[in-house]
Amino acid sequence: MGGRRRRPDRLSAEWGDNFVTFSGQGIKDSYRQAILDAGVAKHVVRSSPIRQVWRAGQTVIGVDRDQWRYLSGGRALHGAMFDSEDKFTKWLMDQPEPRDLDDQIGPYGGLEIVIDTRLAATAKLGVGRTVVAAGKTWTVTGVVDSGAMGRVFMPRRTAQYFFGERNMERSSVMLVKLKDGVTTIDATAKIKRLAIADHKLGFVEVSR
Repeated sequence: MGGRRRRPDRLSAEWGDNFVTFSGQGIKDSYRQAILDAGVAKHVVRSSPIRQVWRAGQTVIGVDRDQWRYLSGGRALHGAMFDSEDKFTKWLMDQPEPRDLDDQIGPYGGLEIVIDTRLAATAKLGVGRTVVAAGKTWTVTGVVDSGAMGRVFMPRRTAQYFFGERNMERSSVMLVKLKDGVTTIDATAKIKRLAIADHKLGFVEVSR
């Protein structure tokens, strides 16, 4: 489910059917736990795909480090995952609202990325190299075998902040892996009822 009709490359091949939500400015992150509590999903991945803001329009996906494996399809990672010691995540939790992080994210690991082998070969990049894109200098911490859901992966909070109008509470796409025997029709109906029953989640319109 996503806040826009566009979807990451290879989404249907990796995850199956797709249904769309219209929520104006993405989906509140709290929907992840609500969907899990509804009993329809094995796991739910919050992500923020970004298009046409990277060098040569590469598909970039912001995702939580502990959920990245669902988007990589178990492909081998050479090097390390971004924010591998949770330095950025822990620092971010201590920041007051409203956040003004433009000059602070980098030193705490928020500008670390993982790229795929195809991009690494084309751009002649490797682990430890830096690349300037979207007005920032990024450090490559790892290279994943090509065929994952994107070419570039970064911390979800970084993607939300720099490319989501400074909003760190909403994701543009949530990938829902349904439990065995649960159809997309059943899941759509339950997710639609969530927004009606709990106004704290915010309104979303769900359609097939």
